[in-house]
Amino acid sequence: MKNDDFPITKKYLIFDRYVTLDADFIVKNKRKKEDIGTIGYFKKWKKYVFYPYSDTYFCSICLTEIKEFMEELNEKIKNNLQKIGLI
Repeated sequence: MKNDDFPITKKYLIFDRYVTLDADFIVKNKRKKEDIGTIGYFKKWKKYVFYPYSDTYFCSICLTEIKEFMEELNEKIKNNLQKIGLI
């Protein structure tokens, strides 16, 4: 994924760049454009993880969209780490 690819809109969610110390992406619901959580890289696990905001609820479709987005990110980071010999 390139910066030009964002925001990414799915059936219920929007994923957009959100670069802070703790997060790389912001997750919003598509209907009201409300922030519902962030996705950031968890160095200890060498994976991207989802940090939901408090008082947020998710149906199985939303969870699947989050899971698929993170799987794509994690596959990309895994390939990059393999290229430089860290795994």
